[in-house]
Amino acid sequence: MLSSDPPVRAFERAVLVYSPVWMGLVAWAMLSGALDRWGDGEHLALGLGLGLPVLLMPLVLPRGYAARAVVFLGLTTAVQMYLGSLLFFDRLGMEYHFRITWEWNRSPVFLYPMTLAYFATYYVVMQIALRGLGLAAPSRRRTLAIFVLGYLVAFAETAFMAIPAMATHFIYRDKLFMLVFGSWCYGTVFFATLPGFLKVATPRPMVRVVLDAMIGNAIALALYLVYAQLLPRLPRF
Repeated sequence: MLSSDPPVRAFERAVLVYSPVWMGLVAWAMLSGALDRWGDGEHLALGLGLGLPVLLMPLVLPRGYAARAVVFLGLTTAVQMYLGSLLFFDRLGMEYHFRITWEWNRSPVFLYPMTLAYFATYYVVMQIALRGLGLAAPSRRRTLAIFVLGYLVAFAETAFMAIPAMATHFIYRDKLFMLVFGSWCYGTVFFATLPGFLKVATPRPMVRVVLDAMIGNAIALALYLVYAQLLPRLPRF
């Protein structure tokens, strides 16, 4: 159920229309063997090519909401890729084996803009799902639904990224551990930040959008520190 607010509806529709495009391009890059041949430049071109359409949406959509949404998503992407990924490396057994050397805090640079495309789809889908469930307003039921949706989104991405076709580029050292416990950890990002993203629909100064994004991400990172103390280090293969 798309929003009845025209600017919100325009952004949601644009993201939903674009989602099959980036998904198809990612699937092609994974399954065609292109990633086996590409180096830093080609990987970065793919990442920028997938992320730029989301970044440019505020230029072609009604002003206001699209800009706030992209700022929120961009900050969340940058923080989680730069800081949040460390938990996945150190405790959840995530390993990248792309043919690249350009990294930023241990994460491939090309994944930063690419993840923006992922997150745009995830947050819009979850927002629409909450509306369809009649949980647009804050409540205990909505909080529970956000937790469940976050877990399901995290589980779905983990399951897809751990397919055999990606094994030479991206692996989890213990797939079952990651699916069960890692999805809980990853889902924390959405649980902590989705409430702030839902507030973006209300017109507000950009500084409030930035503050909401940073508060949500700070909560997620704080919980990540707790998880890091509780989860064991997985042995390397």
